[in-house]
Amino acid sequence: MTTDYTPLAINDEKSAPDYVGTTSTNRTLMNMIKCFVGSGILGLPTSFAYSGISLGVLTLVIVAALSDYCCRLLIMCKELIEADPVKHPIDTTVPLSFQVIASKAFGKLGYFLVLFFLLFTQIGFCCVYTIFIGTNLMQIYNV
Repeated sequence: MTTDYTPLAINDEKSAPDYVGTTSTNRTLMNMIKCFVGSGILGLPTSFAYSGISLGVLTLVIVAALSDYCCRLLIMCKELIEADPVKHPIDTTVPLSFQVIASKAFGKLGYFLVLFFLLFTQIGFCCVYTIFIGTNLMQIYNV
């Protein structure tokens, strides 16, 4: 019995997917809004209830500024890596990822730290949503 499969790593430039210009700016913006606002909006009222309106707004502005700064740093790192292909050789058939940028900045340790923290974050999201749904179902069914 033979099985047809497609390898995960594509080295042939003819069969490599074209990642440039495959989505619109509006679609990208909506995807970012869903990612950042979607999960954060659930805990925001409770955070403001515990911290108060003034401290809550101040903290929200500080976290927003830090997030913006970190996004700008990532973009600068990406541009530096792409600007000097001799110093930073990369595979141009795939888009740059967090792991690639971290490996160029910190070596193998950076690569594996990014993988660990992405895994840790995803497991954390799953745990928080499970607790959130369980708590709300208990309130709905009066258990």
